[in-house]
Amino acid sequence: MEEVARRRLHHQIFPWMKQVNERWQAPPPGVVRLDVDASVRDNQYAACGGVIRDENRDWIMGFQKLLGTHPIMIAEILAIKTGLEVCRDLKFTHVQVFSDLLEAVNILMRDSGTQHPFRDEIEATRQLLYENWNLSIQYADREAIECADCLAKKAHDVDGQTVLLPDIPSYCRSRILLDPHHVVEGSNVHM
Repeated sequence: MEEVARRRLHHQIFPWMKQVNERWQAPPPGVVRLDVDASVRDNQYAACGGVIRDENRDWIMGFQKLLGTHPIMIAEILAIKTGLEVCRDLKFTHVQVFSDLLEAVNILMRDSGTQHPFRDEIEATRQLLYENWNLSIQYADREAIECADCLAKKAHDVDGQTVLLPDIPSYCRSRILLDPHHVVEGSNVHM
């Protein structure tokens, strides 16, 4: 999963060193963009949310899930895992994943060791990364994934199952409209 370009080794799944995404950008044609985020309250109770959109900026699916008691880094890894499971269930094979927690992206890149207290969660997510699909995981500023952030915060109000959102929730609509190039038609967002 690595390639050599200009005599430098580049990881194909984790190209996060190429650029920091400060605002939302549509994925290339034929690729879906998965934005994920986690939210942890003071009592360490975690939830996650995310959104899948296509190259036309259309909302494909959102999701929310209550995760239980976890530190933020593990909650973000579980957000990535949940988002990948939704993408897999929807049969997407070309996915760009964006997370605003660099530590979570980094821990997925390296061996967590047998002594890590959350080794099972990390390894389960890693197994998804290396399934049969074209995948990249990148760091993005929170401003670039505001809708996922909003979904994660609202996920504290759902039960423990993954809740799928085929339509844009009203509380997310304003976050998607922050880019002045967006026009909303029905539940989809167009450029």
